[in-house]
Amino acid sequence: LTGCDTDPRVRRMPGAGLTYLLGDFFALEVPARSLAAITCLSVVEHGMDPEAFFARAAARLAPGGRLLLTTDYWPDPIDTTGLEAFGRPWRFCSRDDAGRWLEAAAALGLRPDGPVDLAAPPEAPLAWNGRMYTFLWLAFVAED
Repeated sequence: LTGCDTDPRVRRMPGAGLTYLLGDFFALEVPARSLAAITCLSVVEHGMDPEAFFARAAARLAPGGRLLLTTDYWPDPIDTTGLEAFGRPWRFCSRDDAGRWLEAAAALGLRPDGPVDLAAPPEAPLAWNGRMYTFLWLAFVAED
């Protein structure tokens, strides 16, 4: 098991049997179709190009491999102009964004691993940095 992050603090993360690499996911030398699973937890909202991420993940996942992605979410767009979190831009995924992501993933051979629900609770359960929101998680399987 290997974790990757651009923040040097990743090396202080706990995890028995987990190796943490300091680096950029897009620059890692990983053989094509070799990974059983990729997780991307609360990363895409901080300046990552989601479509480029899906392309890279799809190319690296073995057939039947799983991709789990989480992101800050609200169905309607939330203005985050000028806001940063962790020294990076902060942008929420909206229902329209998620729809584009699902289409991009499907075109790359990543199918949802179960039903996709883009609804949100009536009241946003999270409040941080002056914004109210929830999380979205998406799980995919790489087609054979």
